[in-house]
Order: sequence, then C-alpha cells, then structure tokens
Amino acid sequence: MGGYLRNNYEDDRPIEFSQAAAHAFGSVLDIGPCFGAFSKYLLFRDGYVGLDICPEMAARARSNYPDRVFLVGDVLQLPDGWKGAFRTSAAFGVLEHFEEPERVIGKLWRVSTDRLLFMVPRGLPTEKQKRGDGHVSGWKDEADFESAFAAFGDCTFWRAETKYDYICGMIDWRR
Repeated sequence: MGGYLRNNYEDDRPIEFSQAAAHAFGSVLDIGPCFGAFSKYLLFRDGYVGLDICPEMAARARSNYPDRVFLVGDVLQLPDGWKGAFRTSAAFGVLEHFEEPERVIGKLWRVSTDRLLFMVPRGLPTEKQKRGDGHVSGWKDEADFESAFAAFGDCTFWRAETKYDYICGMIDWRR
C-alpha cells in the first residue's frame, strides 16, 4: 500500500475497468479501490462504496472522486448489517494479497447478491512479488482460478488486450 502512495500510482486501467463496469449491477462494493479509478466508469450508477484498509488510500480516493463514498475498513471484518447490501462486489488487484482468498470471496458473497467482478495477475507470485508487492496467492490461468472458486458460482472471463497480463472476469453467485 505504501508503495502506491509513494509512487503516486493511480492504477487507472480503462480497458479492464470499462469491461468490468459493463457487468456491474446496481450498488457496488469495491474492495481495495486504490485511488478510486474504477468508480469513474460507474458514472451513472448509484450506491458505489469503496472500502480500503489504508486510511491514506481512502483519503486520496475521496479527494480524487468527492462524489463517491470511500470508507476505511477490513474486508474480513465487514459488519453483519451489510449482508445483501450490494448487488455487485469488485476486487481488482486484491485477491492475490490474501493467503486465503476464498475467505475474502466468502465475505463478498455474503454482502453482494449478484456477482463479484475481479482482476488478478496471471501466474503464481515470484519471490520478488511476495517481497515487493505483497502477492501471496496466484492462479496460472482462467481454469486454475475457476477450479479454486467454482463453489461460489459460475465464472465468466474476458481478455483485456493491454500491456498487463491479468485474469479478468466475474463470478455470478450460486445461491
């Protein structure tokens, strides 16, 4: 997190974010929104909430997008009152930072009624990434990701033709 702030890394990915925004239904909970760039692709959507564990990141996102709501909190400590509060959850560049990403997905399944939009780096994390980026989980390809999380719902993937090699897609929750 500190590296994003120090390097002023905005993390705006227009291709990936616009593709994902086309699949967002209703209210959106965006976990780890960095500086809030995804929210600008939801200009005509009500109910956006960005949740970041880092107060400085949330403050920067609020400064960048003052018409959106950015809160400080831990996805693994979401309040019980949020159950079903959102239709869509989003986790872009987040799941790879958790040793047990299925716990995060389980929390998002609880608070959103329809789906999870996601973006994760393709491949297993290198030792350099573990030290520098905090990546501790990874998936070789779409099939590897789907096998890990198929219990939550049906996975759909799309390919973003950018310089980044990410697995992008959504999980439609199975209830």
